[in-house]
Amino acid sequence: MGEMIIGLVRALCLPQAQLSEELGVPYDTVRGWSSGRADPSPENRAALASFMRTHAARLVKLAEELEG
Repeated sequence: MGEMIIGLVRALCLPQAQLSEELGVPYDTVRGWSSGRADPSPENRAALASFMRTHAARLVKLAEELEG
């Protein structure tokens, strides 16, 4: 799980602090996920999934605008 979260942060060029703000969790919580010391709760997994979908949709829209 930690590697996936680090990949998300890197892919979006998103600081962990910003991800914590977006999800409404403490910064140390995101650090724990990223290091593999802890896994997100089911509620936080849902919040992460929603966050990822939102950003993915924005990236698709931007790509479409660039193409045409």
